[in-house]
Amino acid sequence: MIPVKTNSIDIRARYKEGLSARNNYITSYLHLMPRYFRCIDERRFNEVPAPLSVQVHLSSRCTTRCVMCQHWREEADGLPLETWRSIFIELSSFGVQTVTFSGGEPLTRADFVSLLETATAAGLHVGMLTSGTMAAPDFNVRKRVLDSIAEHVDWVQVSIDGLEMEDARIRNPLVPARFELLHEFFTILRGRRPRLSIALTLQKSNIDLDLPAICRRLQRDFRSDEIIVKLATGSDDALSKHAPFLPDMAQLLCFLTKLQNTSEENQTSNLTYLSRSFTDGIFSIDDVSNGAPVRSFYAQQEIRCYTPYLFSLIDSDGQIYPCCHLYRDNHSFDRRTIEFRARHSMGNAATTRFREVWNNSRYSDERRNLLRIDPNHPAFTPCGECTRHCRHNLALTQIHVDQPSGSEVFGEMEDGNKRPVWF
Repeated sequence: MIPVKTNSIDIRARYKEGLSARNNYITSYLHLMPRYFRCIDERRFNEVPAPLSVQVHLSSRCTTRCVMCQHWREEADGLPLETWRSIFIELSSFGVQTVTFSGGEPLTRADFVSLLETATAAGLHVGMLTSGTMAAPDFNVRKRVLDSIAEHVDWVQVSIDGLEMEDARIRNPLVPARFELLHEFFTILRGRRPRLSIALTLQKSNIDLDLPAICRRLQRDFRSDEIIVKLATGSDDALSKHAPFLPDMAQLLCFLTKLQNTSEENQTSNLTYLSRSFTDGIFSIDDVSNGAPVRSFYAQQEIRCYTPYLFSLIDSDGQIYPCCHLYRDNHSFDRRTIEFRARHSMGNAATTRFREVWNNSRYSDERRNLLRIDPNHPAFTPCGECTRHCRHNLALTQIHVDQPSGSEVFGEMEDGNKRPVWF
């Protein structure tokens, strides 16, 4: 384990990873961590304060048929508006500050505007993951939805997996003229409340492209605040068969060579973060080719998972999961997904108050089992895919070991940044 310095200046310098739109740099929330650290130190796994953020799948249906995802095979929206209203009120009263609307595609909901207004009326701050395309053919209907997003949503991350040709090949949109709709989406929202970002999932069909050039072109065309390049995941150990969308070793070796030559010129993308993650040994080429980028890193290090303290996910039916990987998001119809979901469902927010599920015996056991992340354990192989939380887990583990929960350094980290945090 890399030693950590003992003052706030060193912590700020060392731990820089995060997304500005989501305000989830560790310096944004470290002053809140002592209350969670104490629960761990005292083994009070059923007395954990509310998570900082919850992701809610409003619908499992989607407007694209992505090669790396199975949501498009879903047919039902899930919970009705009034049930979501009760869940939003419960989350807010418990102390949750932020929710992330996702799916599937949240924009498939005909009552999306009402859902958004309901969440904000409950006192929640809202972020959003979307493909950016609506099935509504009427411009006035789309405009009403986008104006509501502009009024109520703090950040929007739009999935675009290349220029128009590559994106169409990967995402197989069900809605015609997808790029025209994307331009409409960004044009109407640009300069208003939400911070806008683009997420590009790196996989077999686009890894051979000139990624810096693609990022510059997307930035020029859509003028987003940041571009987030992600690695496709679908672990051989967590799926019934090898995922065909994963890049092969030859592609990855070529990509890594190009990535290491990427300069800081592309300031709006996270390509240098990807390069640094390979250099630091967080990701390995072997693991990426097998759909589990952090498997070896987690297996070789004593890293604790803090996600079941800071985050939770509620699916479109109200089932509660510790994270998106143990939920097996994107792999709904894989046989092994059914097994993992049954193992890692903590309860249902539609029938039980979230706070009761949050500190029930199943959640307590899950937190205890994740005191050290072991992606070789049959129940936790999806943890090897988790690029979303790995940097947070590494930093928090190091700081937790180095700093007693009563240390003054935590108070020093509260620097007046009162923006809410999303993971």
